[in-house]
Amino acid sequence: MSHRRLQLGRTNPEEAVDSDVRVRTRTSAAADLNKVHLNRPLSSTCYAGGLLSSQFSRIRQSYLSPNSTFTGYEMASLKLEFEKGGTFIARLLEDEAPKTCDTLKSRMPFEYLFQQSIVSGQAMVAIPPDLTVEKENQRVAGIPPGALSFLVAEEHTHVPDEIYIAYGVFISRGLFIDAKQPVNVFAQIDDGLEELREIGARIIRHGAEMVRFTLAD
Repeated sequence: MSHRRLQLGRTNPEEAVDSDVRVRTRTSAAADLNKVHLNRPLSSTCYAGGLLSSQFSRIRQSYLSPNSTFTGYEMASLKLEFEKGGTFIARLLEDEAPKTCDTLKSRMPFEYLFQQSIVSGQAMVAIPPDLTVEKENQRVAGIPPGALSFLVAEEHTHVPDEIYIAYGVFISRGLFIDAKQPVNVFAQIDDGLEELREIGARIIRHGAEMVRFTLAD
């Protein structure tokens, strides 16, 4: 590279070597920062005249500052509080169900009465009279314990809007002919699943409970 620069008009070998060092240093720094940025490809447009783009600059500041730790993108979470005891944090699946998450976040705080699901297995269900969302990220089976999901109303099947909290084996199904009833899976409780299962059993034994939804701090 130095030889080529000299042929193109660079007459000072020291200047050419210094330029190569700067190029290698900048490329090495870019590679290191790219590893930090969740292994995403580094766009060649990040550099313009030797300046970092605004997004990449923020990552660089987080990475290089001695008083900060880079943690990636923060995901929003919501808090569930059961009337008779039990508090859980659920991470919102904003990549998979962005419209559902945005609608719910805009309406919080809210609370609804949850009871045991009749036909869908180990899940609690509430019928919100004032809340609906669009269909997205829909599943019928393969919904894990701790998943929160939203059944979107359908007038022709007389299905109302419903919110589900799965605490065990949950297969979303209805009472009509093919029994398929897809739901929007929009959040996931990762911790305290055994306690959540106990609360599900408590609701079966003692009846419905109010559950309050708020954005987690």
